[in-house]
Amino acid sequence: MYPKLRESLEYILTEHVEKRQRKVKNKIKERIEMENAYMNTDHEDFLGLKGAMRLMEDNNVPKNESVETPKTRSLTKTKSQSTFHLNSNIVQEGWITIRNSKMFWFVLTDFNLSWYKKEDKKSRIAGYDVNPSTVMQYDLTGTQITLTFSNKKSDEMELLFQSRDDFNRWYDAFSIVGIVVDDPERKSLLTFEEQNGKPNVLLTHQTELIRVLVDSYIKIIKKNLKDIIPKLLMHGVINNTREFLTSELHVSILAQDKDELLQFDPEAERLHKELTEKFDSCKEALTMIRKIATDSF
Repeated sequence: MYPKLRESLEYILTEHVEKRQRKVKNKIKERIEMENAYMNTDHEDFLGLKGAMRLMEDNNVPKNESVETPKTRSLTKTKSQSTFHLNSNIVQEGWITIRNSKMFWFVLTDFNLSWYKKEDKKSRIAGYDVNPSTVMQYDLTGTQITLTFSNKKSDEMELLFQSRDDFNRWYDAFSIVGIVVDDPERKSLLTFEEQNGKPNVLLTHQTELIRVLVDSYIKIIKKNLKDIIPKLLMHGVINNTREFLTSELHVSILAQDKDELLQFDPEAERLHKELTEKFDSCKEALTMIRKIATDSF
């Protein structure tokens, strides 16, 4: 009946909702930029290096074999159990054989490589500080790593591994703490793959490790966004529009020309006039009928 009023209401509400939507979109973009600005590796849901390696190891263990190994048991130990470099993070630990010697329990931290007689780490044999000047060489068969430590004597240590998986884990751990790879023949992992016609285990393992870490953090971002986006929409659009309807809409309506807003729709006005004339005609006819009936009696 009042088309101008309806159009005005629709315009004001649409403009308000679109304005709130733009603000919410900007907040969502800002939240995504915040996620891109800093990768919080201390997040409680982030797997981290140990968690990623444990996950990869568990996925590679056959179902009929026990998952518990010296490596997985060692991961449950806390930093306070280490008797050396208490303020360092344990990156990797496990049994390794030293060439021309025997098997020892090795512990790699951010700054040191130590080995012990037993897994309890009570009887420390020796240790070396590790830093970017420490160099490692490896054989492409995945059984041996030679470490050269930067000290007065430039000591070398040849480590022998029982399996390819152990080799891969320790290779990754040495790389993480900053030990540089020294390949005398300058053959990259990709070159090895091209020459041998098959994927290199080290490259495959490192790629999978990175994928697991990235997937872990992507899940955290998705979880955060799934939680925050509905809240932003509810607070920024729905609740705000509800408040606008109850407190500000009538102000915007009253600020406009009342006579123009309350103009009848021409079609509705024509129909109203037509019905009014019919009503008056019917009323007049009834009056005449009553009069005739009264005069007859």
